[in-house]
Parts: sequence; C-alpha cells; structure tokens
Amino acid sequence: MDRISLLPTLHNIIEGYGEMCRPFCREMNIPQTGFDILMFLANHPEYPTARDIIRYRGIRPNLVSLYVDRLVNDGYLERHPMDGNRRCIILTCTERAQPIIEEGRRLQREFYDIILDGVDKEDIDRFTGVIEACGRKTIDMEILKTVLVTFFAGMGAGLGTGFAGMSAAAVITPMLVTFLGIDPYMAVGIALASDVLANAVSAYTYGKNKNLDIRNGLIMMATVLVFTVVGSFVSKLVPSTAMGNFSVFMTFLLGVKFIVKPVMTTKETMQAASAKKRAVQSVICGTVIGFICGFVGAGGGMMMLLILTSVLGYELKTAVGTSVFIMTFTALTGAVSHFAIGGAPDWTVLIMCVCFTLLWARIAALFANKAEPKTLNRATGIVLVLLGITIFVFSKIAK
Repeated sequence: MDRISLLPTLHNIIEGYGEMCRPFCREMNIPQTGFDILMFLANHPEYPTARDIIRYRGIRPNLVSLYVDRLVNDGYLERHPMDGNRRCIILTCTERAQPIIEEGRRLQREFYDIILDGVDKEDIDRFTGVIEACGRKTIDMEILKTVLVTFFAGMGAGLGTGFAGMSAAAVITPMLVTFLGIDPYMAVGIALASDVLANAVSAYTYGKNKNLDIRNGLIMMATVLVFTVVGSFVSKLVPSTAMGNFSVFMTFLLGVKFIVKPVMTTKETMQAASAKKRAVQSVICGTVIGFICGFVGAGGGMMMLLILTSVLGYELKTAVGTSVFIMTFTALTGAVSHFAIGGAPDWTVLIMCVCFTLLWARIAALFANKAEPKTLNRATGIVLVLLGITIFVFSKIAK
C-alpha cells in the first residue's frame, strides 16, 4: 500500500467505527461527538481537560464546548477545578456515565477484533512498532517547534525591551497561544517572567551608561503600581478585545512617531527642569499610565515611553532606561501573581523564553546606548512598527 492510498484507508476505518457506534448512540440519545468525548475522557484520564480533547482527539473547540456542556447538563460529566490551579477545569465521568462507557469499550473491543481478523500477530507487532517510531518523531518535531517559537518570541520581545522598554507580553503571549497552544493566562505569566531579567539587564546597561533616572523612576513606579490596581477594578467596562487592539495600536503608532518625528531632546535640556517639577510630573504621569494599563490590560511599556519622551521631555535613551527600570518591578509583581493564581508554568517554555528574551534585550540595549540619537530613533521606530504588524498578524491567526 502506498502513502496516498493509506489516507482513504484510515478514513474508512474511522467511518466504520462511527457506523458501529451509531445505533448505540441513538438508543442512548447521545450525539456521536458527545460519545467520542466521553470515551476519550474515560480511556485517557491523564488528559482530563477540554484543551486536551481539542488537541489529542482533534475535535473543534466550538464542538467541544457545545457537547461538554450537554454532557454536564445530562449528568454524564462533572467539572472540578484542578488542585493548585483553580483556573484549569478538570472533566470527570460520573456514575451515570459508567454503563455508556462499559458498552462503548465493548464496542471498541469488538471493532478492534473485526478489523484485525486474519491479521498475523507479527504484522500487528510490526505496525505497533511503526506507530511508536512515528510517535518519537512527532516528539522531536514538537521540541524543535518549541525551540523555534520561543527563540523568535524571545527575539521580538528582547529587541522591543532593549530598544523601547516594551513589555514582552505583547510579543510572547500571542506567539505562545497561537503556535504552542498554551493557556492565555499562563502565557502572560511566562511573558512577564521573561520581562523581569530582560528589563533588569537592560536597566543595568542603561544605568551604566548614565541613561537612567532612578529617583523619578521610583516615584513613577509607585504611582503606576497603585493606579494599575485602581484601573483593574473598573476594567469590566472594557471589551476583552480592547487589550490586544490597544497594545498593537500603541506599538505601531509609537514606531511611526520615532521614524517620522525623532526625539532629539538632549540631556542638558532634559535636566533644565526643576527636580520638584519633575517629581510632580512623575506622580501625575504615573497615575495616568497605571490607570490606563490597569483599565485596558496592556501597553505599559509603550505608554511609559510615550509620556517620558513627549510629556516629561526625556531624551530617548534616558526614557528607555527609566522605563525598563520601572517595568522590572511591575513585571515581577505581575509574574508572581500570575503563577500564584494560575499554578506552575511549563518550565521548559519559561526557561527558553527567559533566556532568549534576555539575550536579545542585552544585544539591543548595548546597541542603543552606543548609537547616535537619530540612528536610535530610526532603529527603535522600525522595531516597533515591525512588532506592531507581527502582533496584529498573530492576534488574527489566534482567532
């Protein structure tokens, strides 16, 4: 049998199994897809979530949602929060479902005997070996996919952080959700954790080159943290899509601004303002930034850079240095709270994202601190425009 004719054969086998189960499904008044979900959960207790059904059973998300709700309402399934991660819902089969499961397993055994009737044991063992070999290959492909996704996510996030103080969440989150199927809430936690070291090493590099305003940065950080909580409290007024739209819009718009109208403020001009005036401005601007970020849910790094350069009159290098300094602490707070609420992340993905983001943030920060202001404005603008377009594309793919 060649590879082309193998696909119709597999399709016929699946269709044959469906035909065999159909009379029983009609008798029990349970849809075929609902029956398939029930049998999957019963036969694979190690995969107890809706996400597992979508991934391993290959049923579309909208159908999984529909039929899980029906199975719960009919008393065949129960929902329970996972221990240590109350955001993750576990699906378990009830006592009422056991007669259906037992008959389903009998039908599966019968079907298995029918299609293997007359097949030698050696052929069965050989076929099993082929399937296991294919399984090992898919694992290798998954590892390669994880490395590539985390590398490019870390590269985009690191460049955005090192050049513009941009939050890694804007880049890493959509890529992890789209290509690795990671829960969005956990993806944000991983992105924030990646932000911590990347921002810290960038802040160190900017501070070493005397491009960091620690005093006013601390004042702004305090007000940002406080008013982020206030903004979050009233965030129910904003549609869920606003977060991503706002972040993409800010990233793209700021990139265009740096290309078209570079920030050419000098340190001498920046330091001409009185310390008292700068402190008051830091409090006011920190309040605005914190409230907007808490209200909308994203765009902290972009909002900070925009206000530091356009309102407070910072030259670009000091603005980025101060922004990454503040974002180090806000990202740490966010990452800790996400993991405390959502449980432990995928450590492999987390470590890779942290390492790649840190690497590219360091490279970008070194370049930014040595570049001429005009060159830095253009480089920062190009990076932000490209990231804005990339984030927009990924957000559309995820839908």
